[in-house]
Amino acid sequence: MIIHAEFAILKYHVQVGGKDSVDAKISELLKMQYDLAVEKGWIDDRTPEKAPLSILWSIDELGEAIAIIKKKGADGIMENETVRAHFIEEVADTFMYLFDMMNAYEISAEEFSDAFVKKFEKNMGRQWSENKIMYEDSKIKLIIFDMEGTIVHESTAVKSAERLLETLSRTGINLVLISDFEPDKVKKILTDNGLDAGAFHSIIKSQHYGEAFEKAMADFGAKPDESIVCTGSNVALKIAQRLGMIPCAVKGRFSHAMYEKAGAKHILEDVIEIEKVL
Repeated sequence: MIIHAEFAILKYHVQVGGKDSVDAKISELLKMQYDLAVEKGWIDDRTPEKAPLSILWSIDELGEAIAIIKKKGADGIMENETVRAHFIEEVADTFMYLFDMMNAYEISAEEFSDAFVKKFEKNMGRQWSENKIMYEDSKIKLIIFDMEGTIVHESTAVKSAERLLETLSRTGINLVLISDFEPDKVKKILTDNGLDAGAFHSIIKSQHYGEAFEKAMADFGAKPDESIVCTGSNVALKIAQRLGMIPCAVKGRFSHAMYEKAGAKHILEDVIEIEKVL
């Protein structure tokens, strides 16, 4: 269990309901929940094995906050002091259980803050087009990635690959990866680069694009016009076009004009732009 920092002057910096109330630090809130567990004899339950219970209790408390929204509406929360106090109390209960969970997993205020800031910076760089992809039906049933040049380049992950796979894995679209390597080696390359190999529904070893494309469509019951091929290979683009699929070129060593000549319907500067195609 984490030994939290001691507060020498004030036991806690917050006086509930008083004029001296301040913006409490995450470390202070974690300390409060730790002290509460010790005082009430609950500390033995603050273990990693029992941490999921705290998450479930937080969901229960959040449900109570939602019930207030449902019954009293936004006006009640914004204009009625009693309703507002009750609502904030339920929100506080929600966070208390989440802080219990953090204590159980020994997640420090510094770890949490670092993760929060990194996620904030990531979100600031997002276009949010993936929300539309995740929650709206798409006519596309299959995306085939030619591994080299789209997901990895010379055994190193493409910068945007992780976020793309995270987004696409939440859709109903089947993802297939084609490579010259055996599937186990492909999985190791992906894992070594911090990518989720499980995001792909199938990994096909093949040196013949036509056979691989037809196998993938057959395996997942996708028609050619429901299937995207994402590749940097002009040969793969030509075959995809001949089969009636949707060829998407990820720019590499060839010029824009050459990709167009090969039959690319879309030419992407980066594989993440497949979101716009969808």
